[in-house]
Amino acid sequence: MNKTLHDSDDEKPILQLRALGAVKPPALLVARVMQKVQEPAPFHLWNWLRTPRKVELRLSPLWAVGGVAVVAAMTLLTSSARPLTVAQPPAGSELSTESQVLVRFVIHVQGAREVAVAGDFNGWDPARAPLQAAAKPDIFAITLPLTKGETYTYKFLVDGKWIEDPTAEARPDGFGARNSILRL
Repeated sequence: MNKTLHDSDDEKPILQLRALGAVKPPALLVARVMQKVQEPAPFHLWNWLRTPRKVELRLSPLWAVGGVAVVAAMTLLTSSARPLTVAQPPAGSELSTESQVLVRFVIHVQGAREVAVAGDFNGWDPARAPLQAAAKPDIFAITLPLTKGETYTYKFLVDGKWIEDPTAEARPDGFGARNSILRL
């Protein structure tokens, strides 16, 4: 019994694949495929940003030294700037410097038990600025010395919940919420 190439069970898939070459696709399918191939892909910024690119940076040693010098100078300038802190004047005394002013934070919150204010003037530590209940019900206040000419961001902490000052300007805090703004 002699098997030929065409009779072999192993060769049947190859013969069937060869027969597919003679199949004519519908004209509509060919037109649609060619249209998709020719259309440029729509521009998406996110896809463009994620696509790896080859970047070649050629610097002379002089430019490299200059860049290092600029970075070092910027580091020295920014590290010598004093951090914003509130120096509390001694009890019963005048303000310690002419550049400070007394700022009164007041908020009306019905049914609140504990209210504090926190911001970049106290390291966002509400324990450093608890508000006191005023003579009127549901009104809380505190007076803090702050530096003139500065812009501060802050929020109130009312019974464990952060809220904006309803009487102040606000801007996004970068975390999906908003901070109140105080310009002196």
